[in-house]
Amino acid sequence: DRMYYDVRSHVGLVLNAEMLTPVPNYQGLLRLRARVLQQLSREQFLVQDGFITSSRLGVPGYRLQVGTATFEDRQTPVTDPATGLPRLDPQTGEPLIEHDRLATADSNVLWIDDLPVFFWPHIATDLTEPSFYIRRVRLKNDSVFGTQVLTNWDMYQLLGLTRKPSGSDWDLSVDYLSQRGLGHGTSFTYSSPALLDLGGATSGLIDYWGIRDYGFDNLGLDRRRLSPEADYRHRLLVQHRQELPENLQLSVEVGWLSDRNFLEEYFKREWNELKDQTTGIELKRIRDNTSWSATADYDLNRFFSQTDWLPRLDHFWLGQPLLGAALTWYEHTSLGYARFHRATRPRDPADQVNFAYLPWESTAAGERLLTRHEIDWPLQLGPVKVVPYALGEAARWGEDIAGEPVNRLYW
Repeated sequence: DRMYYDVRSHVGLVLNAEMLTPVPNYQGLLRLRARVLQQLSREQFLVQDGFITSSRLGVPGYRLQVGTATFEDRQTPVTDPATGLPRLDPQTGEPLIEHDRLATADSNVLWIDDLPVFFWPHIATDLTEPSFYIRRVRLKNDSVFGTQVLTNWDMYQLLGLTRKPSGSDWDLSVDYLSQRGLGHGTSFTYSSPALLDLGGATSGLIDYWGIRDYGFDNLGLDRRRLSPEADYRHRLLVQHRQELPENLQLSVEVGWLSDRNFLEEYFKREWNELKDQTTGIELKRIRDNTSWSATADYDLNRFFSQTDWLPRLDHFWLGQPLLGAALTWYEHTSLGYARFHRATRPRDPADQVNFAYLPWESTAAGERLLTRHEIDWPLQLGPVKVVPYALGEAARWGEDIAGEPVNRLYW
């Protein structure tokens, strides 16, 4: 309608503005209409009394109405974390620029025709995100959980955080299961080339989900109606890995479950395919063909048979040439204090029917010391490779299944 613009200060004002703009990953155009569209600086814009829609009708049948909204394109040079120097575009040789395209909006109303169907007081988001607030909605129905409405929400947007940590993602889960209850949880993932100037890449996951369960577990065959062993059931999984100087690697894991059947009932794929969820910390150093590690593990889930290591030290030497590569040496030495916990018995009588301890499952604790060595003599006999070898191990267990110490020499 009317436009005012100052070239020197990059400040402009448009009254009764309307524009069409393309959007990544969308085939059409988005339409923006505003009573006032104001450019505050080279990177910042302000919208007053506007709406956004993909409809091209004069009076759109659906629109997101906003009271005020701001857009900011923050530009920062990309630096190399190892040197601190600006990184250059290999094609042009120009410094690389990172864009943070941030938007905030107040008094937001979603209209369908003349009916307001959703209101939210404040939106703050990174426009590179393809969704607002809700990321995914799934509808399911089965005989175990009933009708299910499973939703995932963007926590950064819900909290109004426009500058989320680089490489991170934070979800909120709100799930309705008609036969079980209201489930809730959060998942936070992160990955960064450097953390706190520790000099190495870091990545990890924090995943929690819980439910106050008023139903029964159905695990198949003769376990189709089991009473949960806890009223409030949950899973907490934490995994973190940090690369440190001198080829050191720190790994931390927490696997905490409320009861023995929760993972099998609610996270079937994890139960069937992934490693056991344990709690521990490991510091490892790998260099060429040798490695050493220091590990400590503690069993948080006493309804499973697991071993505490308090602590455990391991050293490996793989494929070390001897006598001008005529021989090859392999070595593994381990020193540790172990405490084995036998799983507690199930509470539900239907679950107890097929439960039995294996012959070796008895509570024990003590040192576990061993060193194992192998020397190979690889020979090429025409088209056939033959490897005679000698293998030996010396080991000690502080306590066996009978409660007695055991020494072993094996070759």
